[in-house]
Amino acid sequence: MLWMPPLAVMLALLLVAVIVSAWAGFIMKEQAGDEREILHRMEAGRIGYLSGIGILLFALIFQGLNHHIDPWITISLAVMVISKLVARIYFEKHN
Repeated sequence: MLWMPPLAVMLALLLVAVIVSAWAGFIMKEQAGDEREILHRMEAGRIGYLSGIGILLFALIFQGLNHHIDPWITISLAVMVISKLVARIYFEKHN
């Protein structure tokens, strides 16, 4: 721990948590005006989702080849897929 003492690690984690929380707040409050903006927002969400799935899948395969799979990668991948499925079912029934 020569390069990052425990205090620096904790401050870095706190900073990342604050930035991610601010980003999530920004995403939740975002409003689209017309159909084109709604389409752009949907496409950006789709690309972000597929990018996340791709990176997690790559990490899962890479770690599987090394015979050491981090459970957080599997959990993250499962949560992304299940939450997307649940959200789609919910919005199809209520819209």
